[in-house]
Amino acid sequence: MSRSKKEPKPTPETAPTPPPRRSRTVLVYLAVILALAAVPVLMLILGSSSAPDFQRLVGRWLRIEGSYVLEIKQASADGTLEANYFNPRPIHVAHARAEPDGASFRLTVELRDRGYDGSTYTLNYDSQRDELHGRYRSISGEESQEFDVTFMREK
Repeated sequence: MSRSKKEPKPTPETAPTPPPRRSRTVLVYLAVILALAAVPVLMLILGSSSAPDFQRLVGRWLRIEGSYVLEIKQASADGTLEANYFNPRPIHVAHARAEPDGASFRLTVELRDRGYDGSTYTLNYDSQRDELHGRYRSISGEESQEFDVTFMREK
């Protein structure tokens, strides 16, 4: 019968030393706490850039080239606008919408009424001047013309 060879006992120099269990647990808890604390901050940062504030468009806007008024009564979070248009009498607004355009907004307002068969405003909001600038495409019968326009907010 042969004797089994015993493996030598590991010495402190050769044996791997596991990290203390307590410090690993503390590190895991700290990581979880930091991650949970970062969630509200990230939501604030991401939320502010992904949800444009279309409410800044609500108000009465006077076109400087005449007595035309664009009244934005309500702005939904999805960009749908409740709008009225006057020249000086009411003109039916078929469609009004805003969408993000870089750091600002782009508005599209389509008019459908007698003499306004699909006439359209395409406007950009200038937050520094609190103005709307853009183009008006007038469609009357077979004719179509385009004009540069500016609206100022009525105070």
